[in-house]
Amino acid sequence: MKIVSLIIFVVFSYVQLFSQNSVSGFVNMETTVGQEQQVVLTKLTPQGNPDPNQVVSTAKIQKDGFFAFEDAVLSAKDQAYAVQVKGKPSEGKKQLDTIISDFRSFILSGKDTLFFHKGSELFSEYSTNSKADQEWQKLKEYEKKVKYQDQITPDEYALQTRKYTKDSLQILLVKLFSIQTLDKKKLLDKDIKENPDFYLDLLKKLQQSDLEPSSYAYLENKIMMTHQDIIERKYTISMVFNFLGFSGILGLLFVVFRMRKKSHFTPTVPLSKQENNVKDLIMQGKTNKEIAAELFISISTVKTHTSNIYSKLNVSNRKELLLKQ
Repeated sequence: MKIVSLIIFVVFSYVQLFSQNSVSGFVNMETTVGQEQQVVLTKLTPQGNPDPNQVVSTAKIQKDGFFAFEDAVLSAKDQAYAVQVKGKPSEGKKQLDTIISDFRSFILSGKDTLFFHKGSELFSEYSTNSKADQEWQKLKEYEKKVKYQDQITPDEYALQTRKYTKDSLQILLVKLFSIQTLDKKKLLDKDIKENPDFYLDLLKKLQQSDLEPSSYAYLENKIMMTHQDIIERKYTISMVFNFLGFSGILGLLFVVFRMRKKSHFTPTVPLSKQENNVKDLIMQGKTNKEIAAELFISISTVKTHTSNIYSKLNVSNRKELLLKQ
């Protein structure tokens, strides 16, 4: 008889799991309060709590603790939900005051099903065919494992969480929940600053997905603010380097200009007395023959002095010499 009962229970559970009810199962009636209890299905806030302002549906709890929601109440895409129990409001209290704080959260879409098994808790273990939720449960187990590591520093925790998010998680909504853990531990801002490429890539994927923008708005704001700081810092550094480079070029040009000016107007080797005499006569417009006659030297000697003058004053001919003086 016990075997028959067990088989019936298993078959019943299987039918419930894969029937047309998207979320169904049992609550522990011993833990509920009041009469005419209902199970309330709500969406989760970005912080991972039931959102009382986004109640999706309610389901009446039968005498044996069974409840069920129909498929139509769920979104066609993956969405994070929570179930809670609401009892009959007592006198002078609002309905929301009677919602029990104990809740179970999960990820589900309109094509998935989830079934809560009987157990000692208000909502005990459940079975689901949602791949997103299965990955989320693995993330929760991983977070517990990392949390209880001995002497793990905040930086090591952030590093391990980011690496697990990048390498082990495939579903964007679950990646987002992983990042929320860092935010709750006040590690996200620092990690974004130190690893902007990872977060910018994640944000791009989120923006291209069918997730509701409100679900990752907080992350988008943090990334853009931090990224803007990085851009401004890089721009400031670039401007400083450009200014220093430009100043260096101007300084170099000024030095070259001064050197060239000096080389044009200041002879590197002073002219001898006779060379100065020859130069003065050249400046007066005299020919080599006239200079030779006036200084009682040969024409070839005049030419030699003239060549030395050109070299020392860095000119090529009489015209340049006349223009330079």
